Amino acid sequence: MIWTVLLSVGVVQGLFLATSLSLLSTRNRTATRRLALLVMVFTAVISEELIDRAGLYDELPHAICLAIGGELVIGPLLLLFARAVGRRRTSLGSQALHFAPFALLTLLGLPFYLSSAAAKLAFLAAPTPDWMLPLVIFKAAFLLFYIAWGYRTLVLADGARWLRRGYVVFGCTAGLIYAVLFLHLAGFPHGPDPDSLSSLILAAFLYAAAALVIFRRDLLDAGEPRSVLPRGRRRFLAAELERHLRDEGLARDPELNLGRLATTLGTSQHHLSEVFNQELGKTFYQYLNELRLETIAASLADSSQRQRKVLDLAFDAGFQSKATFYRLFRQRYAVSPSEYRRRHSAGSGSQSPERDDTTPHDHQHS
Repeated sequence: MIWTVLLSVGVVQGLFLATSLSLLSTRNRTATRRLALLVMVFTAVISEELIDRAGLYDELPHAICLAIGGELVIGPLLLLFARAVGRRRTSLGSQALHFAPFALLTLLGLPFYLSSAAAKLAFLAAPTPDWMLPLVIFKAAFLLFYIAWGYRTLVLADGARWLRRGYVVFGCTAGLIYAVLFLHLAGFPHGPDPDSLSSLILAAFLYAAAALVIFRRDLLDAGEPRSVLPRGRRRFLAAELERHLRDEGLARDPELNLGRLATTLGTSQHHLSEVFNQELGKTFYQYLNELRLETIAASLADSSQRQRKVLDLAFDAGFQSKATFYRLFRQRYAVSPSEYRRRHSAGSGSQSPERDDTTPHDHQHS
């Protein structure tokens, strides 16, 4: 009776938490949804345990073994949840591959799932089949492997220490529960039913994590990946790229890209991207375009360059696309280049201001 009550509470609690997470508004929506899906899968596993404990298989025979592949879903979801917390993107195809073992087990079990209610009840009354122990061993190894993989993913994400500890505790607890289950299947005496016990203990950990996320929404904001460059090295590279781009005029090279700049500085593209993101707070192209726009703005305000065409200044600064230049200039200075020149050269000379050449035709070509 006590197991029925505990499992019933677990199912109700799981449904409540999954619904709450689904409706929760967080900055890391992907992680929240994957955690909600994890809670739903655990709730489904507990639901089958509840049907068994309540003696409802006679009324619901088609629920027999429905959750037998639960670990093959939970493992990949734990990994995908960890990746979402660390804000690592994965393609749908790559995500689907993790569930291939579950799909294969489901395919192999189709004859049983499509069998009659009487056949399923007869299977339940028969002795444990020989293939059950190897299947449990495989599922245990599969789940523990994915827990370790998820932990390794979280190690690379700052701000997720609480979750890393949770994965360690979850993995150790699952290992102990599977050890008890192995002894049970091997015929050794045991205490509490390992299936019901494992479902409740593991669900308790997951439900606790879900409740924490509901009350502390910032817990899933792991932030940026941990830096692999020492801060001193990042600062040195930031100063070097500033010197090359601004002082030595490398920003004027229209063919410049991240790879060429990394080669010039003697570093890798990955490390250089880290410098831009963490030291300068911008991407490579954001920083490069800002330097080019500053150069053009200074030339437009220089009375000695009033005879030069705006597009000549843009191309000399490194822009290759006329439309891109005009769009970025307006975004930065809220006026057209010609208007900017007029405003900054008013009263500085007697020459007539240059006509604004930002025509609609210009914006249709790059």
